[in-house]
Amino acid sequence: MIKHSDQTWVVYLSTFPPRECGIATFTQDLTNAIDNTFYPRIKSKIIAMNTSESDFQVYPSKVIFEINQNDEASYQSAAQKINALNQVRCVNIQHEYGIHGGLWGVNIMAFLKELKKPSVLTMHTVPPSPDPEMLEITKDMLRLVNKVVVLTKLAKEILIEKYLVDPDKINVIPHGIHPVLFTLPQQTKVKFGYKNKIVLSTFGLLSRNKGIEYVIKALPRIVKKHPNILYLIIGQTHPVVRRKEGESYREELLELVKNLKLTNNVKFFDRYLPLNEIIKFLQATDIYISTSLDPNQTVSGTLSYALGTGRCIVSTAFSQAKEIINDDTGRLVDFRNPDAYADAVLKLLENKNQLEEMYFCAYASTRNMLWSNVAISYINLFNSIAPQISVEDHNLPTFNLDHLRRMTDSYGLFQFAKLTNPDPQYGYTVDDNARALIVVSKYFQETNNKPALTLANTYLNFIEQCQVGSHFYNYISYQQELENEANHNVDLSDSNGRTVWALSELISKPKIPKKLKQKAIKTLQKWIDGYHQYDFPRANAFIIKGLSLLKPRHQISCYKDIIKKSSEYLFSLYKKNSDTDWQWFENSLTYANGIFPEAMFLSYLINKDPQYLKVAESSLEFLINNSFQGPIYVPIGQKTWFQKGDQNRQHYDQQPEDVVAMVQALKTAYKVTKKRKYKNLMFKTFYWFLGNNLLGEQVYDKTTGGSFDGLTPTGVNLHQGAESTVSYLLARLVVGSK
Repeated sequence: MIKHSDQTWVVYLSTFPPRECGIATFTQDLTNAIDNTFYPRIKSKIIAMNTSESDFQVYPSKVIFEINQNDEASYQSAAQKINALNQVRCVNIQHEYGIHGGLWGVNIMAFLKELKKPSVLTMHTVPPSPDPEMLEITKDMLRLVNKVVVLTKLAKEILIEKYLVDPDKINVIPHGIHPVLFTLPQQTKVKFGYKNKIVLSTFGLLSRNKGIEYVIKALPRIVKKHPNILYLIIGQTHPVVRRKEGESYREELLELVKNLKLTNNVKFFDRYLPLNEIIKFLQATDIYISTSLDPNQTVSGTLSYALGTGRCIVSTAFSQAKEIINDDTGRLVDFRNPDAYADAVLKLLENKNQLEEMYFCAYASTRNMLWSNVAISYINLFNSIAPQISVEDHNLPTFNLDHLRRMTDSYGLFQFAKLTNPDPQYGYTVDDNARALIVVSKYFQETNNKPALTLANTYLNFIEQCQVGSHFYNYISYQQELENEANHNVDLSDSNGRTVWALSELISKPKIPKKLKQKAIKTLQKWIDGYHQYDFPRANAFIIKGLSLLKPRHQISCYKDIIKKSSEYLFSLYKKNSDTDWQWFENSLTYANGIFPEAMFLSYLINKDPQYLKVAESSLEFLINNSFQGPIYVPIGQKTWFQKGDQNRQHYDQQPEDVVAMVQALKTAYKVTKKRKYKNLMFKTFYWFLGNNLLGEQVYDKTTGGSFDGLTPTGVNLHQGAESTVSYLLARLVVGSK
């Protein structure tokens, strides 16, 4: 239970649902993302903006105060109340000129002048050509906050050039998007009854600045060539517009559709749709059309959502669109130009394969915009002005085997994936099935989860099929045939060492049924009977890791002799290759590095040789010194590794395999030494999966339960293969166990 005095609140001044407003939805999505990741260590609270004293809304409990936008005293009172709350560490003002009263929203100044807490201003609109009064009001507002967030790079440039804001004060954090699986439109169209339709769509609150009439005027040309076109106009009229002019704009659009004889090609959805319905409509869309008439519009949440769903975009050339739409993801068109819309849509529909490739490019280009990543960016920013707010206070995600099951058929675990779907053409490896056996054995021991036991049986059967003599073959084709291992040109001893670890893991778990254990014992003993010393360092480390789990009651012969030989081998490598500046077992840091110091800690526990403990600690400290930048874990990049004598180590591509090895090494070091710093570093290492990395992007995908295949200089590798997913799952089990 967190004490009241120790609570950390971040307060957001904004409109908020049930008020129907784009800023309200943005703030709800942002605070939900932060709450999902950091609650209850960090709690989100809201000061809600109302249009008047009589504007009564039934707000959720996270709304702690309300402000009448036309009453300066209301702003002052809210700031005074916030100042008096010790648990409030930071205030985020979500700013749009129209949601604050007075000329150009000047009433917000009454709040900022009174506020004593650190503050961040999120500017949803940055006018490039403000009139003098707007300029002065905005400059005064910007001076009173500690940090400023804008949603595009162009907006930052405008603040620097027009408003003279210090660049170091400005942070670009994109509009968030919701996590959805990548799909092609045809997969969702069927659910709507649009199977034989080409679907265009536009969504959002209707108002005259939407420019939808120009798309409707473009349709006759498009329909002439594609009679099965269906244009969906999704969303109700903006409440403010409806109060001023009723439904006159919608009625004009309906009349235009009728006059152009398009009633079979245009469909209106006059509702404020919940998010899940909007996503489904977007997934059923072939081409999304963004129609803004404001060339200076700095952000459109609807455009972000459509792009994040993986949809090709045709958009007017407003500010945000020019920044995030390119030839790989869509087309930009002139304002108020029906022919430009028609030309763009017709051209895109000419090549179905190219259009599908654009879907993937759109999806890939927006992974940094996921709300989970946006939440981490905001928390990092809050931390820079309020150190009590820490990005390290992650909640551990719920353990999820869904993607592992998706990647497994009745024979075994597939090696690779295309995005989230298994890619059978590359077959299976004993390496990956051994990793998976380790995970499900541990998970069953902790939970008695029957699906995990079913998977354990599948992976154990696979391993048994791969054993020829005492050796385990690594590569199995989709046709379930052993492949010529010489063709793969890789060290296969590692896969044998890892398989020994997997078999030992299963054997050591008391809850595993006797029948499975007996099969694993038979398979492991067969390997031991044909054992010969491996010349590959990691193979020996994996062997120590596995065989150290065994006890005499398991009735495995000679396993202690093998542990001793492998321990002596690693110790000799350390003596040979280490010096004052390079305390390591090899002349390079490469992959799964943490397995070496962990193996030496385990060797110490078994052999009680103090030299092993000394090597374990010195090598782990060396690895720590070369793997952390402040609180951020940075795995050795796998492009060129890190060679002894090099001045600079490689930072990319970062792989989950190295992360889980470090997590396990730190967990074992903590158990052996009881040094708290190892436990703290273990969590920091694990948080690499959750966005505490150089790019601030989550590598774990909670939508699927899988892990992306690594971190590149430009973002995550979107494929979710076996090695990366099982590495995440094992790391999650390690940090969650006692």
